[in-house]
Amino acid sequence: MVKDAGEKIGLFNSRLDMLFENVAKWLDEVGIKWKVYERTNHENQSGPYDTKELRIFDADNQEMARLEPYGIWLIGASGRVDLVSVMGREMFVYLKPNGAKLERTISDGKGIIDKTEWPLTEETVEGWYWIDNPQRRKHPPLDKDLFIDLLENAK
Repeated sequence: MVKDAGEKIGLFNSRLDMLFENVAKWLDEVGIKWKVYERTNHENQSGPYDTKELRIFDADNQEMARLEPYGIWLIGASGRVDLVSVMGREMFVYLKPNGAKLERTISDGKGIIDKTEWPLTEETVEGWYWIDNPQRRKHPPLDKDLFIDLLENAK
């Protein structure tokens, strides 16, 4: 297990709380019902940890989608949450500016002769982003219009 797992879990849950606050506000503005539930996630790096998910309901009080925490330990991101529905999954990740990079170093045995870095993402503002295509390096930030559009497509 990771030595600072408790700190990372706390930070992830704080970011998740902020995301859920925003999403709840957006859902309230368009008259969609929601509720936050406790859950336990399991990851190899931390073992089990307590977190939350946000469930979204239609007019008949049937669950139509949920925001489900996927994990904390990811390459290139500081957490992932999926919008899950019968139509599939939409992935949101928490990105930091100048975050993870791929690095290539060439050595001749005596020292480094070439070193190149490629950023995995091009985001300049920390926050939640929609990963519509994992092959791209530029991703749209999650906002009300994008979330409501994705939710409409999830029905």
